[in-house]
Amino acid sequence: MSTHAYSEECPNCGFDMESYQDNRPINTCGHYCTNCGWYCQPTYGQVELEELNDWRKEHNENNEWTKEDEEYLSQLKELPECTTDPWEAVNERYKNE
Repeated sequence: MSTHAYSEECPNCGFDMESYQDNRPINTCGHYCTNCGWYCQPTYGQVELEELNDWRKEHNENNEWTKEDEEYLSQLKELPECTTDPWEAVNERYKNE
C-alpha cells in the first residue's frame, strides 16, 4: 500500500484533521483541517543557484570533505536540469530500464 490516511490534531484549532502519508514516488505527507482550513502539503521546485551552492558548501563542511574526496560537491556555475514533478522525474530516470 502506498498511501496511509490518519487523523492528527490540528496545530491551530485542535480539531482532528485529515492527514496522509504517501511513499510513491517519494515519501510525502499532507494535513488538511476541515474545521479552520489550516493545511500543510509538499511543494516541489528548484532553489536558486546561490542557495544550492550554499547547501553544497555546508554539505562538504558538515562531512569534513575536501576537494580530494570523491564525495566532495564542487560549486556550480549554473543550475543543473531539474524536473520538479516527482512522478515525471522518476519516470524520466527509469524510462530506459
